[in-house]
Amino acid sequence: MIDGDPLHSATPEILQRAAHLAVLRILVCQRQEDLDRLTDEADVLVRRSYVLDPSDARARVDYVRDRSRMDRRLAAAASELREANAALREAILDDAWSPTDDPDVWPH
Repeated sequence: MIDGDPLHSATPEILQRAAHLAVLRILVCQRQEDLDRLTDEADVLVRRSYVLDPSDARARVDYVRDRSRMDRRLAAAASELREANAALREAILDDAWSPTDDPDVWPH
């Protein structure tokens, strides 16, 4: 690429690689936002536990179930974020990448 003219002098393959990396970066950001949102929801759930009536067994059971569901959702979101980060890292390190490596995104 020529200094000051990165888009016009780039080959189509370079532009496709840049777009591929951009999509992966967006995916990582979305996964991080999902995890952050769930973390906020988990914090609200924890605060709910502070006001549980110790004599209300039904409320305690409901809380434990909700907490268990939230823990599973948090684990899934964290896993999705790790996978997205790994895909981005692999794509960045993959010098041999070509548009045909990702047939779902790039037509060949």
